Amino acid sequence: MKSVAIPEQIAGLPLIVSVSGGKDSTACALALKEAGLTFSMVFADTGWEAPETYAHLDHLRDKLGPIDVVGSPGGMVAKIRDRAGFPGRMQRWCTMELKIEPLRKYHDAYTQTFGSDTVSVVGVRA
Repeated sequence: MKSVAIPEQIAGLPLIVSVSGGKDSTACALALKEAGLTFSMVFADTGWEAPETYAHLDHLRDKLGPIDVVGSPGGMVAKIRDRAGFPGRMQRWCTMELKIEPLRKYHDAYTQTFGSDTVSVVGVRA
């Protein structure tokens, strides 16, 4: 079993892995599983993902367990309609509104429900 170093400041707090369906978040979840750590998974769905992403998430569910799903009502299409335009160099709103804010609400709801801070675990390529 491989070792994953958990900093003392967060030892014992619930680990919540943000999975995107990509290689880095998949590797992160697999590393935690191989290390024998308990964690939950959450996916921020933009409603704009490739079919292969959703298929890979189903595969991860089969291998690792449930993945909670968060998002903004109507996803990317609704945001584009509301804003009358696509995100771009001068309008960088999509990551904040479709991923960061829904994930923050998820962590906040967990904290309110269970009375414990959470640790947001993300896989970042080296």
